[in-house]
Amino acid sequence: AIMAFSAEGWALAGRASAVRRCPGESAVSRVRLSQADFSYKQEGDQVTFGAKQLFTVPVKPGEKSLQEYVSQCSKRLIVKSWPPDQIQALAEPDSYCIKFQALDFLVLKIEPEVDCKILQREASSAFMSTGWRIPGLEEQVSLDSYNIRVRGEVKASPPSSSLQSFRAAIQFEVTGKQPPIFQPIPEAANRAAAEQICKALLNGAQERFCDILPKDYALWQTE
Repeated sequence: AIMAFSAEGWALAGRASAVRRCPGESAVSRVRLSQADFSYKQEGDQVTFGAKQLFTVPVKPGEKSLQEYVSQCSKRLIVKSWPPDQIQALAEPDSYCIKFQALDFLVLKIEPEVDCKILQREASSAFMSTGWRIPGLEEQVSLDSYNIRVRGEVKASPPSSSLQSFRAAIQFEVTGKQPPIFQPIPEAANRAAAEQICKALLNGAQERFCDILPKDYALWQTE
């Protein structure tokens, strides 16, 4: 099941520790970021690492409410979060393949692809991964020995809130047996490379939430 973000977690997004200015936007349209939560654990040749973060993205209110956009437009909201060449519809309803940006991991450059399913809820839109692959690295990274989980959720601020905003969360985790190519590398180097990947993925999510969703919400007002 999709992760359950606690009330305390969503509250944390509202009192975030960092503020990011959206390019070309006024001071009102600043993204608030909670402190990113990184994790890394290695036991023998088994490794688990990942990250999660909460975002608050203020938007200019329109005639059609932000709550309506989030609760009724889950497919649009998720699809619009990626450029057209990075997302492709799958045969199963409400399922898509997302091609993530190129990532550097030690001596490799990887471009993971993650299949995900969109979940429409009463007051939020969410997605969860259902499969993954890394084209070109099939011999080094076995689908049977590794698992990549990506989960996300977008809510709208309460109608009574003085500042209308998206409240989004992203979480991903990689777990499995280290490929032989990485086993001779010291744990500290593997940890640093894993954190670098986490930061790159979170930065990509920030750009999408900061720029794409507010613009699409404004466009939706005119339709």
